[in-house]
Amino acid sequence: MENQTLIDAGRPDTGSYRTTATIVGAIYIAGMVIGISGNVLILSILSAAAPSRSNMFR
Repeated sequence: MENQTLIDAGRPDTGSYRTTATIVGAIYIAGMVIGISGNVLILSILSAAAPSRSNMFR
């Protein structure tokens, strides 16, 4: 058992990598959701019926 302790003593804690990966994954997914919803919003604004020029100057 003493060798196991010495081998593991040099390794970093893998729990911190898992926490970092979870945070990065959550940020990635949140960014993707925000990007898609923003794209849908912009497309809906751009595809809205444009007012005719004759009604703009009345």
